Amino acid sequence: MRLLMLVFALLAGLIFATKPAKAAWYRAETPKFIFYGTSAKDIQNDALRLERYDALLRALTGIPETTYSMKLTVYVLPDIAAVRRAHGGAMSDRIGGFYTASRSGAIAVVPRSTANDGREDIILFHEYAHHLMLQYFPVAYPAWYVEGFAEYLSTVQFTRDVAKIGLPALHRRYSLNLDRKTPIERLLSATVSDLRSDEMGNFYGRAWLLTHYLSFDPTRRGQQRAYLDKINEGVPALEAARLTMGDLDILQKDLDRYLAASKISYLSIANKAPAVSVTVSELDKATADTLMERLALTRGANRERLEPIAARLRKLSTAYPGHPAVLTLLAEAELDLKNFAAAGAAADAVLAVEPNNARALLWKGLSIGRPLFDAGDRDAAKWKVARSWIVRANRANIDDPLPLFENYRTFRGEGKPAPPSAIVGLERAVELIPQTNSFRIPLAYEKTKAGDFKTAALLMRPIANAPHASAAAAWAKRLMIELNAAAAKPPGSVDINALMARVSPDRKDKEEDKEDE
Repeated sequence: MRLLMLVFALLAGLIFATKPAKAAWYRAETPKFIFYGTSAKDIQNDALRLERYDALLRALTGIPETTYSMKLTVYVLPDIAAVRRAHGGAMSDRIGGFYTASRSGAIAVVPRSTANDGREDIILFHEYAHHLMLQYFPVAYPAWYVEGFAEYLSTVQFTRDVAKIGLPALHRRYSLNLDRKTPIERLLSATVSDLRSDEMGNFYGRAWLLTHYLSFDPTRRGQQRAYLDKINEGVPALEAARLTMGDLDILQKDLDRYLAASKISYLSIANKAPAVSVTVSELDKATADTLMERLALTRGANRERLEPIAARLRKLSTAYPGHPAVLTLLAEAELDLKNFAAAGAAADAVLAVEPNNARALLWKGLSIGRPLFDAGDRDAAKWKVARSWIVRANRANIDDPLPLFENYRTFRGEGKPAPPSAIVGLERAVELIPQTNSFRIPLAYEKTKAGDFKTAALLMRPIANAPHASAAAAWAKRLMIELNAAAAKPPGSVDINALMARVSPDRKDKEEDKEDE
């Protein structure tokens, strides 16, 4: 018996001794991107490939190389299971990667390994295509085109000096070969939220097919652009399709024939990798241990998910006393939970070490301002103190949109009109993250107040045509009709106050601003 126990003890010691160490995390940064992953070499290569992909898409779409705003942050997690855990949403079991933008910035989350047919680049390119569309062309798109555009561009392949665009979406071959296909009317009109889980694969595949067909078939040349123009004029999806693509039954048959063809066209164009520098560094243990909390807070979490995030950050703040990265995240989590005193204390601890930490300065200002906002306290002296911290945050990082937005909000909290400088700051915030509803709605309100109904309607357009159905989208559609009607009326004939009340960013049905793709 003693010998048996000794054997078990030795085996347990061996298992403990050979247990793999927790993987290190690395950060790679280029002019446009920040990557996090567990392999320094891999994320360096990922960053270089994405820079090349970005340069290609800019050349195709005409976006100047010098035009970019906040850097997109890409989290490369070990596998799809890890990506789904990070998503944590209602549709997490259906995804291979996701892209989301919120007031804190834009992120993409992709897997290192997909466990089937090496789709890592396809998922990365798909998510970046979403970012490019929503960041640089923030207009109205139907759901099928949002996904079809991303699928179409995701299959890009690079050789040394050539890029191949429009290659077949082989990762959709199974779902495209199903006997049951998405009817053309449903493909053109459904939102992603409308789809059952058994429809998703075929919808994405058909969205790719339609995008490819309209891009390459000579008899359909110009129809895709004309269709999107109609959508942006406010024409309903099916009507827009009939006006620009003709009989939908014929379109369905043509699409089926296109799928059955033995060959498919693609573009092969000269393309070389841009000369881009990549800085790679290993994260210290505290930063690495809080990386998933950083991801979750940027993505946005409800109270049920926030509580365990904050609890873990509190423990880590004890394990890593005085560490700025941990305490900055803790301040953010405490703010989101309305623990304002705790948020302020965490921000103070960061500022004691890093007096110019932009986010800590912002969290300090919000720990003062948000309780005032919640209490309806309009004391000018108190708001001045809160605003001073937010202004300091803006000066510490002039390209962070959140201090610009929060500075604007302080004037609403104080119950006074925002000065022109604050509205200019809000415009800059929208420019930095145009896909964020929380920024667009207040700017639409200010434009309505100024009588610029046309611009206000344009600001509401992406919200009204979001690929995910929501109360906010329905509200924005109704509002667009009112704003466009107001724009057509003679000056002075519109009840601006009544219209402002309906555009108000303080409306009760306001939803969370993030979108996942």
